[in-house]
Amino acid sequence: MDISQQKTIASAKVYLFGGHKSIGPGGLSIFYDTPPLDSVTTDANGQFTLKYVATGKSYDYALGVARDLFQIGNDERLLPDANETLYKFNFDYSLNNQVMSAKELNDANVTLKILSNPYDTLFFRIYSASTGQTFAKFQFFGKSIDTKLSTHCLPQSENVFEYYVRTIPLTDSGYVRLLSDTLNVGNVDTVFVLKKLNSTYEIPLKPY
Repeated sequence: MDISQQKTIASAKVYLFGGHKSIGPGGLSIFYDTPPLDSVTTDANGQFTLKYVATGKSYDYALGVARDLFQIGNDERLLPDANETLYKFNFDYSLNNQVMSAKELNDANVTLKILSNPYDTLFFRIYSASTGQTFAKFQFFGKSIDTKLSTHCLPQSENVFEYYVRTIPLTDSGYVRLLSDTLNVGNVDTVFVLKKLNSTYEIPLKPY
């Protein structure tokens, strides 16, 4: 279910994760940080059924809409609900009539032109201004950068386009270079962004 537009999502991937337990100072914890065990694609009505034969290697199971729960991949089409990124089985054998919430991402075409990059490395990411969730992340190398990215943006929301340099000499001195542009994205199918810099030295220094 797209929680922004209140509609079901067709052809969406749903992943099954296995949980493993860990006992620490705070007691028993269950982590779902391994690759998915299985997946299924929703039908035209946004419905799905997934059957999996347990192998006895997982302590519990959960469903999610992102292949990596900690870093949404650049090719993902859905941003999980920030309030509920996983739908756990809680040791039951099945989840029935489970509504999964997410936000469908739209397309973004980003053109990046930097004439001089003395640091040789530049990081770029796009994240939600309201939740802080990152859904696109790239790293570039070279003394100059001239590239076009086909990536994603979050419709009907404020998106932060962040450009930053983080090198050992910079962080050792207590700084990074960071520049953020906030764009209020409507419900257009594709957003076009052009960023030009003469040099990465134009990116302001920020405390690390």
